Amino acid sequence: MDNYIKKRAFELSKEIEKHAIRIQEYAEVGFELEKTSKYVKDELCRIGLKPESCGRCGISACIEGGGEGEVFLLRADMDALRVSDGEGKEKNMHACGHHLHTAMLLGAAEILFEMRKNINGSVRLMFQGAEEILSGASDMISCGILDSPKPSGAMMLHVMSGVKLPLGSVLVSGGGVNAPAADFFDIKIIGKGTHGALAHLGTDPISVAAYTLTALHEMSSRELEVGTVAALTVGTIHGGESANAIPDSVVMSGSLRAMEVSVREKLKQRLGDICKNIARAFGARAEIDFKYGCPPLLSDSGLSESTYDSLCKVFGKEKVKISSRESAGGMNGGSDDFSYISQRIPSVLVSVCAGSSLDGHIYPLHNPNVTFDLSVLPIGTAAYAITAAEFLKRCNYSSGE
Repeated sequence: MDNYIKKRAFELSKEIEKHAIRIQEYAEVGFELEKTSKYVKDELCRIGLKPESCGRCGISACIEGGGEGEVFLLRADMDALRVSDGEGKEKNMHACGHHLHTAMLLGAAEILFEMRKNINGSVRLMFQGAEEILSGASDMISCGILDSPKPSGAMMLHVMSGVKLPLGSVLVSGGGVNAPAADFFDIKIIGKGTHGALAHLGTDPISVAAYTLTALHEMSSRELEVGTVAALTVGTIHGGESANAIPDSVVMSGSLRAMEVSVREKLKQRLGDICKNIARAFGARAEIDFKYGCPPLLSDSGLSESTYDSLCKVFGKEKVKISSRESAGGMNGGSDDFSYISQRIPSVLVSVCAGSSLDGHIYPLHNPNVTFDLSVLPIGTAAYAITAAEFLKRCNYSSGE
């Protein structure tokens, strides 16, 4: 069955490539995925499925097998990024490869639907938006994507580019935490504006912001145990419009990430303490707004091992590896709101190298110059379908059917 899935995936390569190109052209962001969602729905209908809206822009569909059994969930994210082209112009772009994820899951859906009579159980398809703002998965969960009945396992797939791996390499997440929790925040320093030559009559929020930024960077080196994996970044500072005037306020925006829940909570607490107390010391005031975030992404050890074994049989051990936080050198990539699902049901993350630096793909994900090799689309498609089919096969075997 698995070799058939691989063969079928390569037979569908042109069709899957068409999906990727079309979705890349749409490049919609956040929850505003009108064209992308319609395209996915239309293609699922063409396959023979009955897709339903779920949440603000998500789509779900179910592939019913030929016999009763468990439910396995496959997730693809559909949203693009807002990126700068380096010349001050912004544009929407699939710089994280979500168009490839969606195309590959559409391909897997077609294969699994064709072979549905040979599957005991069912496969639930989850196409979500707003992954880049870590909000789409929780939105779909609140609308029942994990209900009636609850899936027994789940998989997400992600592509990589700009990495020193051979094209088409497949990484299966090892058990445990595989991506950090993330929180995005705004810090508003409120002072008192005045003329630049009369600073004593005001309270300079730019100066307060400078002290605050320095203090925040001390947290990792002075407040966390050596070896603790965490990162805090202030990515923007905005304040003032005139060179000879002190503004009323400054806004800093940033993110913090941590592998452990306790570290995440400590950083959030200390960020608030530091900002408010430094501002108070200078006669200013600080307001902290945590806008959105997600918990750590967990991989189930048993599901990781079985997925690795299944993919090795099809693609070979030279192409499939187990990834881990340690082998990746600590912070294993960015956060993903699939973590909300991984906190509720056994889950696994599969990554496919779609752009090797060994072949000239030197730019990483989220860079406006990132490039992808579409020849890997059948690999990801097969990985989706094989993982689901093998999971359901194991469940039925273990239950004695």
